[in-house]
Amino acid sequence: MKLRGALLSILVFLTSQHAFSQKVFFGTNRNPATLERQESLQLGTWEFQLGSINKMLAQEIRKPKFDRENNKWDDGKQLPSPLFMRENSFFSELNLALENTQKKSLFVFVHGFDNTFETAVETAGIISKNIDPDLIPVVFSWPSHGKAGFYTQDETMVEVSRMSFELFLKTMFTQTKATKIHLISHSMGNRLVLEVLERFARVNAYVEKPITFGQWIMIAPDVNMDTFSMVMLLNPALRTRLQIKRI
Repeated sequence: MKLRGALLSILVFLTSQHAFSQKVFFGTNRNPATLERQESLQLGTWEFQLGSINKMLAQEIRKPKFDRENNKWDDGKQLPSPLFMRENSFFSELNLALENTQKKSLFVFVHGFDNTFETAVETAGIISKNIDPDLIPVVFSWPSHGKAGFYTQDETMVEVSRMSFELFLKTMFTQTKATKIHLISHSMGNRLVLEVLERFARVNAYVEKPITFGQWIMIAPDVNMDTFSMVMLLNPALRTRLQIKRI
């Protein structure tokens, strides 16, 4: 069973027989078309429709294809192209979405290895639909290869993505009106979250407004236990808000 299928089997509890529209906000340090790493952080939204959801994975979703000859996305009726945005526009739209919710909260999903840009965004949308539709879904997509045979290469990519993810979380904290920012991380993506939380914990003691988060759900964490223990020591309050899901 692929890790993504196992993840969705945990998160999707009920079967929906009706298609629904879902907008996901994203930040990425990868080129969505080639999956390669890039230095700049891209922000945007992706609104798409999902059909019926079974207990294993989302069905009836059309993945876009990248037309390299014409350097553009192949727009489809069911799944439009992602909309890339400037930082000001991105946070204006995100804050507007928050204002239209009751909880005024969001979650940031960090995927594991063997994920493309499309599957990462799709999974974030499914999480939002099935856990709490009132939470605004945000995904950080790092440049995993999207193939199970590239585990070692993905270990390198998750390591070099730390600075981009740290910047992304900082801007979420400073530029959104979210009352709470929750974290959901899967598999190798937990390494990214752990490393950045460790850095925040060391810096928080010296800043006027420390960076804090709400709930943190670790799904099938592929992490070093020494690093995990260190982060828990530095974040004693986080221990009461941590959930670990094993596959």
